[in-house]
Amino acid sequence: MQQIKEKVLNVCFSIFIIIIFSMKYFNKLTSILDNILAFIAIICSTIILISENSALLDIAHFLYCFVYFFLVSFFSNNKYLLVLNILMIIIVICSRYYFSSCILNTKQCNEGYFIDVNKKFKEKIPFWNWNYIFPFFLIVSARNLLNHTHFKQITDTITKVAKPNNRERINLDKEKIKLNIEEINPSKGVINKVVF
Repeated sequence: MQQIKEKVLNVCFSIFIIIIFSMKYFNKLTSILDNILAFIAIICSTIILISENSALLDIAHFLYCFVYFFLVSFFSNNKYLLVLNILMIIIVICSRYYFSSCILNTKQCNEGYFIDVNKKFKEKIPFWNWNYIFPFFLIVSARNLLNHTHFKQITDTITKVAKPNNRERINLDKEKIKLNIEEINPSKGVINKVVF
């Protein structure tokens, strides 16, 4: 079982780091925050892939869970990072469910400052459980992705059609009046239709 956990970690974080470098190469990281997040992702992935030192793994675990996931979920406007974040969170949730534990905790032998802080949080905050926190990050990331992609444009368009603001209403009224004026038949001097 330990070998399977190692393979899952190695494959996931190798793909993760390749995707981050690809985003950088293809100029998909546009803001300062995007580049900071990419740097954090690269550092975390590198440590997780090559280190066996519990202290370094503990730092990478903290940066990945507390810093990276949190910042991408709540502050990123980059749809590529949000999609990647959603995929990585789904993988984390599935691996936690399948292995009944965090595979990073297993790799660092359930020791380190992050583990101790996490235990203290669990004692003081009853709902502090990563089985709830990761789905929360997933929901926030998905909501932000929907708000920052073409779905937002679609919902904005629907909202405008359903509730035009005053300026649009005036423009619509002008168009209506213009159309009704064209219905006047000047040769007969008769108004065919008047709508107000």
